[in-house]
Amino acid sequence: MGQWKQQDTTMQGNMEAEIFTKPGCPYCRALKRKLEREGTAFVEHDAQSDPAALQRMLALNGGQRKVPTIVLGGKVTVGFHGT
Repeated sequence: MGQWKQQDTTMQGNMEAEIFTKPGCPYCRALKRKLEREGTAFVEHDAQSDPAALQRMLALNGGQRKVPTIVLGGKVTVGFHGT
């Protein structure tokens, strides 16, 4: 599973993240808290209940059914292990 790299820990500026999540995912909750704390705007897609979001996530991350999948600055990252 991909990890959030050090250079991505400060997500500021005008970038907007696109995140694919599912209900009850603790890593998804932690990611959303981090983005909110840092003031990074994001659009959340529920990959569990929205078939179109699931298909887009799979296309972006190489077919991995893992959340969260994050798209920020054109970079796709699968998984979140930050604080």
